[in-house]
Amino acid sequence: MPDWEQMLAGFRVEGAWMNQDWDAVKLYTETSEDTWEMSIARVLLAMRARDNEAFAKAVAAARLQLGKSI
Repeated sequence: MPDWEQMLAGFRVEGAWMNQDWDAVKLYTETSEDTWEMSIARVLLAMRARDNEAFAKAVAAARLQLGKSI
C-alpha cells in the first residue's frame, strides 16, 4: 500500500537501526518526512560516523522535533 509508506516510515527506520542496517537507515532518513524517529536516526548515524558537527546539528533538530508537540 503506497499510501501507508509515510505512516510506517518511523517503524521502518527503527527496525533498520535495531538490525544495524545503517545503509537502510541512511536511505530512509534521506527519503522520508522529518519525524521524531528520523531525527533519532540522524543522531545515530552521526554518532556512528563520529562526526561531531553533524551530531550537534542532529541533536538540535531532534530537540526541535520533540518540542513541536508541546
